[in-house]
Amino acid sequence: MASPRFLSAFRLPNAGGAWLMCIGHAATHWVSAIFYMLLPFIREEMGMSYAEAGLLASAYQTGFFLGSLASGPVVDITGRRVVFQVGALVAIGAAITVIGVAENFLLYLVMVMLMGGAANFWHPPAIAFISDTYPNNRGLALGVHGMGSNMGEAYGPLIAGYLITLISWQGTAIAAGMPTVAVAFILFIILIGKDKPVSGKGPQSQGQSMTEYLENFADLLRNPIVVGISCMSGIRSAGQTLVKTFLPLYMKDSLGMGATMMGWALFVMQHGGMIVAPIAGVAADRYGRRRMLILVLSVTSVSMIALTFIENKMLFVVGMGAFGFVTYAMRPISQAWMMDAVPNDMAASSMSLMFLVQGILGMLSPFLGGWLADAHGLESVFYLIAGLLLIANAVTFFIPDPSKHVAQPVTKPAE
Repeated sequence: MASPRFLSAFRLPNAGGAWLMCIGHAATHWVSAIFYMLLPFIREEMGMSYAEAGLLASAYQTGFFLGSLASGPVVDITGRRVVFQVGALVAIGAAITVIGVAENFLLYLVMVMLMGGAANFWHPPAIAFISDTYPNNRGLALGVHGMGSNMGEAYGPLIAGYLITLISWQGTAIAAGMPTVAVAFILFIILIGKDKPVSGKGPQSQGQSMTEYLENFADLLRNPIVVGISCMSGIRSAGQTLVKTFLPLYMKDSLGMGATMMGWALFVMQHGGMIVAPIAGVAADRYGRRRMLILVLSVTSVSMIALTFIENKMLFVVGMGAFGFVTYAMRPISQAWMMDAVPNDMAASSMSLMFLVQGILGMLSPFLGGWLADAHGLESVFYLIAGLLLIANAVTFFIPDPSKHVAQPVTKPAE
């Protein structure tokens, strides 16, 4: 029987805000997961090579990169968070709907870029909102937020698998945008009143001036923890982008799975991640960020290679569940570590910097993976993924770890 002390680690005071962020996060990843689920069917209908399919995924990451350039500065300078989250959800829902009626490759590229850019306008303000609201439980609160991505990426492909079978991939894309816009409306109604500017210059401050912001951003670039985590996360994210892009292609083209079984396989993988996200957050709070991150990255690399040796479809689904259980533990740990290292009024920009690095590497990895798949087969992409995760693990050893995974002050001391 679990001890009261153990259970108390999972108690989050005033948890309503964290769960609303979780639902919003689920809505953003619902759309992106459905896009990656649709990619094998788009490739088949348009007669694309793997490199061309990878180019579509690269377009998503290009949008993510461009969003990184703007999202953090805009959020931290204005001090607004909720309004950007709501706008991001509306844009994402509209983009996937247009993909359902588009008839040419160029329009696909533009809409996928819009999805990526809008997704980035969700994450920095949401993570900053959580960091500010739960300064003493950041790992757990970010774990709850992280569960949302797994919920969206689990139920999105599952429902999409049935819809593709019943109607078409185009109809599935159109239907995918509706829930996201609905969630945006709910968040606007409940949270817009809490969208108060936050800054380190006192409770009455209305954001930062551009000069203050640039000075603070320069401090971020001089912070070895911020730079190290950004580099590690960028390499890890490049590998995870390859997983999202080429795992559905591998299941359809190499294992011969239909849309419904593909949906169930991705559902199982994401549920493993959804279970582990808050556990990983608590473990990082209690035992340290670096220790847990090295463990998770090591196990994930081994799991990725093991999947390529499984030919039985049902065993592959089980293996994906185990893979999901470890790979999605990384997100709340790295985000909590980043939040520990920065003042609250630069929280969004620190996440934007992390996503900026992720976007740069993410733009390159899907196209590279597609070229590799065309030249050497889809299995070769999975060895590339394992290698990237091992490199990310090596970088983690060089990130300064003061072993002070306690909450940072909400504001900077007055000068």
